[in-house]
Amino acid sequence: MPNKTSCWLLVGSVAIATLAGAHHPAAEVLVGFAGPLTGETALGSEGMQNGVELAVAELNAIGGVLGQKVTLDLTDDYCDAEQALAAARKLVADRVAVVIGHICSGTAIPASLLYEAAGIPLIALAANPVLTGRGLRLTFRVAPRDDVNAEFTAEHMVRELAAERIGIVHDSRVYGRGLGELVRQSLNDLGTPPVLFEEVQPGQVVFADLIQRLRKAEIDVVYYAGYPREVGLLRRQMADALFFPTLITSAPSSSEEYDLIAGRAAEGTLVVALSRFNTAEFSQFEASLRATHQMDPDLRAARGYASVKIWAQAVLAAGTTDGIAVAQALHSGTFHVFGIDARFDGEGNVQGPLREPALWLWQDRKPVPLQTELRTESKTRPSP
Repeated sequence: MPNKTSCWLLVGSVAIATLAGAHHPAAEVLVGFAGPLTGETALGSEGMQNGVELAVAELNAIGGVLGQKVTLDLTDDYCDAEQALAAARKLVADRVAVVIGHICSGTAIPASLLYEAAGIPLIALAANPVLTGRGLRLTFRVAPRDDVNAEFTAEHMVRELAAERIGIVHDSRVYGRGLGELVRQSLNDLGTPPVLFEEVQPGQVVFADLIQRLRKAEIDVVYYAGYPREVGLLRRQMADALFFPTLITSAPSSSEEYDLIAGRAAEGTLVVALSRFNTAEFSQFEASLRATHQMDPDLRAARGYASVKIWAQAVLAAGTTDGIAVAQALHSGTFHVFGIDARFDGEGNVQGPLREPALWLWQDRKPVPLQTELRTESKTRPSP
């Protein structure tokens, strides 16, 4: 009996064959971008889109790829699985050469099957291990996998913070729930299982009961896995309740949305997020993005930019924009961006410095890089 993945691929192949049609040479190459352009996670997608737009502009300034202009094709997936499938069908029908985006794991996982069936590479930011763990050959990731983030997070809580009573809270979505479970597993492996493992609901706005349970359990470190809106409110209400455990959050809370919601209570929050690179090339990227968008670049902007530049290098190596050939080049090549090397393993997971998570501290209304040795700073308490 065929498994679920093969059934998806069979159905997707039949539907997409009609949509995609035959490939014809064109005067332009379409790069698809899929992400939550509207809705509660839109701010998180904006940074990645900015990076993609900058990379496309730079490519066109030097003649595009293989002599063809690169044009960006935007589509909104709303961070919703059903909407992501509709967005994927649109991009397939538009005959894009590659798709960059789908920052939410719950959208990247189902949409990737449609791109696989259509022969279109997907370079995603979503971190759930399932995305690249199903034997797909055209799906790639330019961020650390969630199991890598989980191990890093657990090590920091136990080794650096010397936490004894840890509470894990997740937002019950695919991304948050999966990451929370992986952190719990990593803590168990270190011999420090969490005291509490709690979930909140998307859209929840009152957290008094949860805060009371955390306080009663004498939690000294809270790890939150999910998106900024709920944890921003949770952090604010914790401060209002004069409850100040160390708070560590997942990568989405590195966006300005967290600060806008949590306010002064955001100060002192630790975030496990993507790395910043101390290279001249990365500094030039940041300067270019500021000049283009009049805003400080966030960490997703760098990954969006890198995704396009890596794809363009793979196109040159393959000598064609054909998706299958480009995917083969992505699997076999070593690529250069920000003054560092990047390559992909057999599953499509990025290797090298792009794979490494980093620790950030919310300070003076923005996240700043934090050395893991600075244990005392991580216990900074916000003003009530």
